[in-house]
Amino acid sequence: MGLLLMNMLIHGTTCCILFYLLMLFSDNRRNAFYWFCFCRQPGLCSGHCLGSLAGYLMIGMFGTFSFFSFIKYIRSSDYKYLAAHILSFLFAMFSKETAILFPVVFCFYFFLIEKTRKSG
Repeated sequence: MGLLLMNMLIHGTTCCILFYLLMLFSDNRRNAFYWFCFCRQPGLCSGHCLGSLAGYLMIGMFGTFSFFSFIKYIRSSDYKYLAAHILSFLFAMFSKETAILFPVVFCFYFFLIEKTRKSG
């Protein structure tokens, strides 16, 4: 029972972080809210029902927060976002080894999207 509750809390936290991440990409709050409602549907997320998938939920939560804080650091150059990015990336690395691929995603975002956003 405790593991199921923990998994549901992690999933809810991930959905909230995803909502704020989508708000960075879109000025339309309605679109971000629709995506938030979509990811909160219990039929679409079976990961919180199994205790063995807690590592995947944690890498999702910490990876999403790491990406969110990375974007906030790039746009504001505030060091608290850099510290949050590094700390959440380390937590993602400790939860699942798959997080080693996150820096590739961060580099692709920085060079392909953020550089063209600043120059255009």
